Amino acid sequence: MAGSVGLSLNSISRIERGNQGLYAENLKQICAVLDTSSDYFLFGKQNQKVSLKESVSMVDAGTPERAALIRDVMLDFDEYLKTKTEDHNG
Repeated sequence: MAGSVGLSLNSISRIERGNQGLYAENLKQICAVLDTSSDYFLFGKQNQKVSLKESVSMVDAGTPERAALIRDVMLDFDEYLKTKTEDHNG
């Protein structure tokens, strides 16, 4: 799987242990390879619609490490969206 998403085996291992963050694009690729949604990794639910209020509750109820991972993914995704918007507006 590591080669399919452009990450080394060491990076995958560090991500699994929570010792390394993950860019939104890598999360998207991992989900595609494993045929699952990002909800599974972030919230423990697969392919379910989750409201923003529910998402915040899940983050609050989780461990500090999980909250930090979710925050990092959301920030990376926000940065990705800004880049795409800038590219589009040219």
